[in-house]
Amino acid sequence: MKQLYLALCLILTLLFCENLLAQEDGGRPVLLRLRDGTEISGNVLSEDKDHIIIESASLGKLNIQRSQISMVEYFQPGALRRDWFPARSNGRNLFSPVTGFNPAKGEGYYQNFMLFVNQAFYGITDNFSMGVGLEFASLVGGSSEFPSIALYPKFTIPVVKNKFQVGLGAVVTHLSEYGPSTIDFSCYYTA
Repeated sequence: MKQLYLALCLILTLLFCENLLAQEDGGRPVLLRLRDGTEISGNVLSEDKDHIIIESASLGKLNIQRSQISMVEYFQPGALRRDWFPARSNGRNLFSPVTGFNPAKGEGYYQNFMLFVNQAFYGITDNFSMGVGLEFASLVGGSSEFPSIALYPKFTIPVVKNKFQVGLGAVVTHLSEYGPSTIDFSCYYTA
């Protein structure tokens, strides 16, 4: 009988438990880049077609005219912590090197997969980017003298600005297990 009672208590506890979440203070985190190059981060308190009002940790409440803003980047709550960086890999998939989005001109990012695969991507223009990848697993155990390398050129065309783009990308690889003069080419398309 005692085991039945404990099982019933456990089932009822699991059925009626809920997550308790604290209220988020402030609004949605945002990073504003002004026309003069100044960057301001904070939480959006309100916004309309002419102004954005944010609460900045260092500057307090700010009312900024949209005409003075060159870029607005919204983040998930908690993403603007000092030790976190926003994810910049919206132009990549695990199964394909290309989506319809490129890094902006002058923007780049680095990613590492399981310590052995390292990739870096850089936006040469807003519509063209180049990436390079190296893997070091083939060097372990002396099975290869040279790591496998890959180049990832990508060209995108905006159909509807910041909403829909078409991209064409390629993967040019040298696989170390097939010898020093082997080059493989694969091409992927996406929208």
